[in-house]
Amino acid sequence: MNKRLLKHATKNQIKYSRKVLEAIVKVLDEDLEESYKRSDDLEAYDKPAWKEFQADQIGTRRTLNKIKSIIKYWE
Repeated sequence: MNKRLLKHATKNQIKYSRKVLEAIVKVLDEDLEESYKRSDDLEAYDKPAWKEFQADQIGTRRTLNKIKSIIKYWE
């Protein structure tokens, strides 16, 4: 494979990958926002296992943020 073709292929792969990563980050941001809304919902206080629910939401946000930080590293 000649160098110019390889360089062009690599540029396209990076460009496509960035678009995919940006789309993933957008979905993660939406999921984070939804998690905050669920935690802050006044009806959440009525849950019998409120502490466990809050811990689950915190764990969810921690995981989503970790994935975002990994993605940001590769951008």
